Amino acid sequence: MGNVRISVIIPVYNEEAFLEKVIRKIVRCEADEVIVVDDGSTDKSWHIIKRLAKNNPKIKAFQLKKNSEGCGFPREFGARVATGEYVAFCDADIINFDRVDYSKILQAARARRADLIIGNYTGKIGRITNLVAKPMLHLFFPEIHINRVKAGQFCFSRKLLKHFFKFTIFNKWNSTLSLIIFSYMNNYEVIEVDIGELYHTIKSDTELVQQAEGAIRLILAWARHYGRTGILSSLTPPGFRRDAELLPFINSRVEKGGLCESESLLNDE
Repeated sequence: MGNVRISVIIPVYNEEAFLEKVIRKIVRCEADEVIVVDDGSTDKSWHIIKRLAKNNPKIKAFQLKKNSEGCGFPREFGARVATGEYVAFCDADIINFDRVDYSKILQAARARRADLIIGNYTGKIGRITNLVAKPMLHLFFPEIHINRVKAGQFCFSRKLLKHFFKFTIFNKWNSTLSLIIFSYMNNYEVIEVDIGELYHTIKSDTELVQQAEGAIRLILAWARHYGRTGILSSLTPPGFRRDAELLPFINSRVEKGGLCESESLLNDE
């Protein structure tokens, strides 16, 4: 059980404030290799990464020449160069990483408890998760019951990774969503483990809008791929009569000389 090799990948873009603490703690969690991928940072992140990698052979440093505008490509790059039987991800913008028990994710991987292990944590659930991702998953994939569907702290088996890469690549912002849907639809075991309290730096409204749109497009794409879009034809806007009821209603009013000002096409309910 203890011989399972685990690679942890940390995508980085301008995270100088918390980066060193995150990397040092991941090393202490006894990861076999820590792959840090700098996504064209313009602050001191790359200098911090190089300094830490120089003093620790477990840390492997990579820098992308141009910012990819999302964590998807750095994650995929790291996953493709990783040598572990399990591959894990960790965000670099965690404010209170000293209070996060990341080792529980690695322990579950070493015990081979599941093919996909999601880090569940206390703290406020993000607006995109609550208002976009989870409602859409409930609509198209009601069998998925995961709390942190956009968590940045997760781990997956090499077997799952190879299968996943035959179909697609990591989405710019929603790698976890893709892996969760793919795992459920292909009968891989998925679990959540509690890792404590966690808080990220606050994203701008522009970033949140981009991520929300990305989540919508991603879930719809997977729904279409797995034949789950049939539900769309059965949807009717709340309060509106269906076509079969609406057309006779309109025709009857037109025959009378048009709609009265007080009449509405909306139901009273």
